[in-house]
Amino acid sequence: MQCEACQLAKLRREWIEEPTTALKQSSYVDAWASQELEQFKEDNPDMFLKSGELKADYRICDSIIEQIKADSMFLKYITAGETQKIMTGTIANVPVKIKIDCFHSNKLLTDLKVIKDMKLLYNEKTHQKENFIDYYDYVLQRSFVSRNCKAKYRKATTIYNCSCN
Repeated sequence: MQCEACQLAKLRREWIEEPTTALKQSSYVDAWASQELEQFKEDNPDMFLKSGELKADYRICDSIIEQIKADSMFLKYITAGETQKIMTGTIANVPVKIKIDCFHSNKLLTDLKVIKDMKLLYNEKTHQKENFIDYYDYVLQRSFVSRNCKAKYRKATTIYNCSCN
């Protein structure tokens, strides 16, 4: 949303951005939740030592997974539905495609956010500190998902945000 030319170059694969450590950490946890961790490990050998253990920057991922496993309700919401569901729709007549972390048969979806901490972030536009949901504009994402679920399934869908840090 900050630079249309940059996004277009990414879509055309003219510009490939290196994933950040934070993105790889989040992707690791997502891969575990969607039962695709073994494939993820094969695709990301740079995250591991020769011994097969996670490198220091990524060890927190296993701790997050253990935290999820320890909470039966949390575990149910992040693993029991259809994981990594693709959904399409439009915003202002522009086609949009998203991937939902866990979709529970047209009534609930779970969006897992792996975050560093709960500290407020400074927004340069508003000149205010905001929580990560507002800072990263997850409200816009939620409205898109909610509207498209309601249109497709003819009823409201609950969105459950799970945050681990």
